[in-house]
Amino acid sequence: MAMELSLWRLETSLNCNLHYLSLRQNQFSGGIPSSILNSRELQVLDLRNNSLSMEFPIDIGELSDLSTLALSRNQLTGGIPSLIQKLGRLETLQFNNNRLSGVIPPWLFDIKGPNEFHLGGNSLTWKSGITVEIVFEILVELLAASRLGFYSNKS
Repeated sequence: MAMELSLWRLETSLNCNLHYLSLRQNQFSGGIPSSILNSRELQVLDLRNNSLSMEFPIDIGELSDLSTLALSRNQLTGGIPSLIQKLGRLETLQFNNNRLSGVIPPWLFDIKGPNEFHLGGNSLTWKSGITVEIVFEILVELLAASRLGFYSNKS
C-alpha cells in the first residue's frame, strides 16, 4: 500500500537544521511536501525507489546547500527544470529511471559542481533527437573501435 508523502505531518519535525534526509525504498506516492522543500539547510535529499509521481517542484531550486539530489526510480514527469542551475553546491544528480521527457538542457553540463549525473531510463533526448541510450552506445562503439581502451599494455 502506497502512502502519499505529501500528506505527512512533517511540519513540526522539519523545523530544525536538517542536513540529511533519506526516505528511499518506501512506497511513498504523490509529491514532495513543502516542509521538505522549505528545509533550506538540507544538503542531501534522497527519495530514491518510491512512487513519487509529479513534475519537479519549483521550490527545489531554493535548496541552495543541496549537494545530493537523488530522485531516481520514481515516476517523476516533465523535463529537467532550469531551477537546478541555482543549486550551486550540487555534486550528485540522480534522476534515472523516471518518466522524464524532453531535451537534456545544454546548461546541465555547465553547472560547476556536479560530478555525477544519472539520467538514463527516461525518455530524454539530445537536441538532435537522439536518446541518451543511443548516445552511450555510440560512445562505447567509438571507444571499442579506437586504440584507447581500458586495458594495460604490460605483459
